[in-house]
Amino acid sequence: MLFTQRPANFAKNPQVIVTNAIIYMGRVLVLKRSPHKPHGSKWCLPGGKCEDDTQRASEALRELKDETGVVYYKSDIVGSCAWFLRYPEADYIYEQFVYRPMELPEVVVNQEEHYQHQWANWVELLCMNFIEDLDGVLVDLLT
Repeated sequence: MLFTQRPANFAKNPQVIVTNAIIYMGRVLVLKRSPHKPHGSKWCLPGGKCEDDTQRASEALRELKDETGVVYYKSDIVGSCAWFLRYPEADYIYEQFVYRPMELPEVVVNQEEHYQHQWANWVELLCMNFIEDLDGVLVDLLT
């Protein structure tokens, strides 16, 4: 379940997940996870587990480069937002970094992680099969 405020009894040291929302000309870059991965064949934003909680933006940029080949810098980030995710097995902090590039970046998908990418408009995003709770994050992003 997705929360905008830290819920009561939330884990003291939850795993942090960082993602990247690249918005270009009204479209968002989304990736389709490889079938053999957790949440296989579902759509997601480029990102992953944060290895160093004190360097969230750097970790997000590393994930972006690893998964798409797109290289941005901290100065390219135009916003960020965090949510709290609660699942029966664990609690997570989900932090998203937002970019609005002037040019369409070339995407080279890491085939071990994902097998497809798309620049989806808002209507297309609402029809996609996303990883659990990511649709709620996207609604917040779009409003």
